[in-house]
Amino acid sequence: MSATASGVKYSPDWLVKYSNVSVEEKLDELRRLMGKAEGDPVRIVGVGAGAWGSVFVAMLQDSYGHLRDKAVVRIWRRSGRPVDRATAEHLFEVINSREDVLRRLIRRCAYLKYVEARLGDRTLFADEILRDGFCLNMIDTPLCPLKVVTNLQEAVWDADIVVNGLPSTETSVVFEEISRYWRDRKTMPIIISLSKGVEAELVPEPRIVTPTQMIQRATGAPVENILYLGGPNIASEIYNNEYANARLCGAEKWTKPMAKFLRQPHFIVWDNGDLVTHEVMGGLKNVYAIGAGMVAGLTNESATSKSVYFAHCTSEMIFITHLLAEEPEKLAGPLLADTYVTLLKGRNAWYGQKLAKGELNLEMGDSIKGKGMIQGVSAVKAFYELLSQASLSVKHPEEDRRIVPVQLCPILRILYSILIKSLTFLFCQRIPKKFVMKYGQDISNSARLKLPSGAEWQVELTRCNGKVWFEKGWLEFSKFFSLDYGDFLVFQCEGNSVFQVCIFDRTATEVDYHIAMPGMEETDHEDEEDDDICIEILEDSQPVPRPEVKREKSPLPCPPSYKKMRTSWSDKAAETMSENDVGGSSTTRKCLKRTLEDLGEFQSLNNDEKARALLSADGFISEKAYFNVVMQPSYVQQSYLNVPANFIKKSIKRLQEKQTVMLQVKNSLWPVNLLPHTQGSAGRLCCGWITFAREHDLKEGE
Repeated sequence: MSATASGVKYSPDWLVKYSNVSVEEKLDELRRLMGKAEGDPVRIVGVGAGAWGSVFVAMLQDSYGHLRDKAVVRIWRRSGRPVDRATAEHLFEVINSREDVLRRLIRRCAYLKYVEARLGDRTLFADEILRDGFCLNMIDTPLCPLKVVTNLQEAVWDADIVVNGLPSTETSVVFEEISRYWRDRKTMPIIISLSKGVEAELVPEPRIVTPTQMIQRATGAPVENILYLGGPNIASEIYNNEYANARLCGAEKWTKPMAKFLRQPHFIVWDNGDLVTHEVMGGLKNVYAIGAGMVAGLTNESATSKSVYFAHCTSEMIFITHLLAEEPEKLAGPLLADTYVTLLKGRNAWYGQKLAKGELNLEMGDSIKGKGMIQGVSAVKAFYELLSQASLSVKHPEEDRRIVPVQLCPILRILYSILIKSLTFLFCQRIPKKFVMKYGQDISNSARLKLPSGAEWQVELTRCNGKVWFEKGWLEFSKFFSLDYGDFLVFQCEGNSVFQVCIFDRTATEVDYHIAMPGMEETDHEDEEDDDICIEILEDSQPVPRPEVKREKSPLPCPPSYKKMRTSWSDKAAETMSENDVGGSSTTRKCLKRTLEDLGEFQSLNNDEKARALLSADGFISEKAYFNVVMQPSYVQQSYLNVPANFIKKSIKRLQEKQTVMLQVKNSLWPVNLLPHTQGSAGRLCCGWITFAREHDLKEGE
């Protein structure tokens, strides 16, 4: 008796037959198919140690690791990634809550290092804890101990089975390196890809490039040796022996024997021949999972809203799959289940939900601490770019004309606008078309941007199809001046590819330009101990006389023409914003006027208001380092608070990367991210700040 669904044959008799086969018998059968001699073990190597890659290799280690003369299991990951203090403390709590893990570490004499890490006397590394069975992206689910190799050549050169656990964005680069170590091999290994991402290739013709195709291009391995394993599955649930099934897709030569080899009582693996559909759907589900998380976050987990979204997104997925694959498998059975579980629970849905709730921001990128790579972000860009190609045009469903496919994918367009387009200004800035038409021939491939502070930035230009962008160097410029979505810049061309630039924030207020130049080193000869960072909320405290402190002159040189430049040029920006100067700037003038008229309640406090607020806190002193800041409208209505440079310099010396700090009010602690604002000279409290501000009902002028 058998039943068929989505091209996969399910037979109860067949399942019972193979479920009674012993682990050693399955291994012996695979060894025979590979032509393994007695005493020559099957070498299984995992490449990449994300959550699913680590769990998959740990599952094989649990099943076959005890048969050491017949199978050797190991995993490769890059060395040198430190485990931060907060993660080490959490790891210590997990260990002590699991008696089996605690006993195992004590028996292996490994427990002491976690005690030392908890106390701050030792730094742990990701490859070190992986050997003990802890994946950095899944701390709460301890695995079995693994043999970890940090040298890629040592890991893969003699492998018989390679499991790709890398994100799609890293797959090509790593497997190109691996190919150098396989040049002298007579036979290629079997490669099982777990990666769910995709990339777009637009020339010579538009197409999606899947991870298995990346691997085949990089290594030249036979197509029948490269397989794809799809869900539905959640890594931590599978390792905790919750029932799950998967599909091993590829050529019949290896899918059937490998599906049998991978199958376990709680993890049922079916073979499937439709590799393209399953990989495309593997990338698509991550795209729409981000949207599902956003819907859940914005609607307070409304079941009705999520069901409506599910109906619309599956419709788009079916449309895209039929466009990119010949005779694709129907979105039913395991394919539908895989989509459902990814939209319901997974790192991409988690990411979308956190974005919607304001607990993450886009500037943090798509690699999130404790979660790893959010592959749906790059997949959004890949599918959008591919489906925007005119060569893939389709007939409009209601009109007699052809349109690009992305016009029929409203959810994909919205996700692209949120996740990709809104951050484009950070990486490049297009020069208006009118300006390029009039002055484009006089602009070289390199431009200088001059600020009122006297700072100058070298930025290279990119040209394509009559369009011109500031590109190489623009990212550093935008980060240095903390450009945000909604800020606007005024460019005045002085000739010879030199531009005077003024920057205005969303309140139409010109920003404070930092004197520090790119690459300028700050020196601090004072031999002071770092003070504890403490930010306190002032309540009804009595003024305390403050000792008079003599201010020392700043060691940074200030260009003498700074004030003159500010009054003579930037204060008259409106007059200089003519179309002859900047091209199409009438829109900018309208934006400036509208911002000034309509956002009165969002304007910065004037000097008198600031003075009154600071006077109320004038009596506050503390033994610890502190700073006073007046609550501007932007601080209580947006998701950040600027931290003064002198406080950063005194307390942290030089802020070079994101840190998590704790804001303490009485006995309550609030974690907030502290980001470098201007190459270490100042900082910005962001992720977590708006939650803190709202919880404590911070008001303008406080």
